[in-house]
Amino acid sequence: MSLTALNRFLADNLFYLLLGILLLNMLQRRERAASANKRMATFYLAVIVLAWMIGTILIVHFGLPDALQLLLIGALGFAAYQFRVQVWPFRRSCLKCGGPLSGKRILHHDSNLCETCEVIPPGPGGSSEPDGPSGSTGPRGPSDPA
Repeated sequence: MSLTALNRFLADNLFYLLLGILLLNMLQRRERAASANKRMATFYLAVIVLAWMIGTILIVHFGLPDALQLLLIGALGFAAYQFRVQVWPFRRSCLKCGGPLSGKRILHHDSNLCETCEVIPPGPGGSSEPDGPSGSTGPRGPSDPA
């Protein structure tokens, strides 16, 4: 397969890769609170694929040298590498225990922690401990004998 045929194939089919990434981005909206960074990462990936698609279409349309495709991929790869923390936050293993993460955790949770390592934040009261004799008795605060 020559580079010209490869460029034509990419010009015709990079749209489907872009569509898949944007679909994943839309699916990540379900977990808005837990996946804000990973949603932005899929958006950045979509921008990179869009730039690759536009560059490939321009190379094919104007009959530019096929070596420009390598230059384009190199430039986009360099840009992605420079911003790798924002572009690729996906991890396959838990940051705390090293155990494998499920697909949902890989794509939808910014913490990159497994279910057992993820600490559940305290409720709206600010404390995860039940109210006891020394705790709050109502909206006025701690019980006062006075």
